[in-house]
Amino acid sequence: ASTGRAGMDLLVSGPTGAYLTLKFWASLSAAQRRALENGQVLPVSNLSGTQPTTLATDVFYADSGPYKVEEQQANPAAPPVRRSVSISATAASAPGMSFMPFFGLGDERTDLLPSGVDPRGTVSGSVQRGQPVLGSAGAGERERVYDAGSLGAEKAMQGQEFGGGAKLPTTFIPLDQVTITLNFDLGPSIKMSRSLSGMALRPNARQVGYDDLPSDFKRQTEEAEKRLREAMATRGSFSGGGVRKVIPPQP
Repeated sequence: ASTGRAGMDLLVSGPTGAYLTLKFWASLSAAQRRALENGQVLPVSNLSGTQPTTLATDVFYADSGPYKVEEQQANPAAPPVRRSVSISATAASAPGMSFMPFFGLGDERTDLLPSGVDPRGTVSGSVQRGQPVLGSAGAGERERVYDAGSLGAEKAMQGQEFGGGAKLPTTFIPLDQVTITLNFDLGPSIKMSRSLSGMALRPNARQVGYDDLPSDFKRQTEEAEKRLREAMATRGSFSGGGVRKVIPPQP
């Protein structure tokens, strides 16, 4: 599923929760999205149009649901405890056959929210943006997405037992990446968290060599490579190499 209203396409696959959350995100106006990105809170009571129904569908029908947070009364400084209710269900696979385990229902929602989503609830979240690259080691080689840290690590691992077999990418296409985190307060101590992520080619992107990548990206890559090489030299590499100080046994 995808929607382009965030300034780029969000491509989501996997559990139904991701798809339903994507539908909720797509239903938000540009002003509501900006508010969430700027750290503001959206009251559930202010949702309009299809937004309340879309949120309720996500809450009650997605693969993972809300959970209850119980405060530690004995020790106020202790972190809250997350509690979820799990029940099992069985179903016959065909007429005349015995019942067999069919699926599990984690976080029983009708117990947690017997009256539905509390209109006093809120939606908060964050939007993080990044600029990774799509690297290729040549024709016929598998392409891979790298951020500066993972590219630096792969460069550092060249020649090591567990990293020397992979070819380093030689050409790169710049990407835009966005990760959206949504946090829902749905009732007294009832919470739900969702995450969406997506990548797209940067506008007017073209394939370039390493030297033509943005200077900040190269600097971060080289810093990551240096840190890992220093760590391997100090602690010994994965292949057993590195410099280690040996203290002889005392007589």
